[in-house]
Amino acid sequence: MILDTWLATRDAGWTLLQLLKLDPVTKDTPVLVCTSDVEALEMRARALENHGTVSVLNKPYTREALIAAVEKILGPQAAS
Repeated sequence: MILDTWLATRDAGWTLLQLLKLDPVTKDTPVLVCTSDVEALEMRARALENHGTVSVLNKPYTREALIAAVEKILGPQAAS
């Protein structure tokens, strides 16, 4: 999943990320968070360290950076 942290409100993306990572059904869903506020996200994300894969891509980013980040989060299955 590619998730922007600022949806309807500034905290909406963060709330969605917490719900995904704390739910046993969705906790293993890899999430790529795109944000311009990396420091704030990293502080908040520490609470979710043991709850599945979360990667961060700082805005603005290039198409190549997005593709590389998605390939990294998917691992070997990305080449399939």
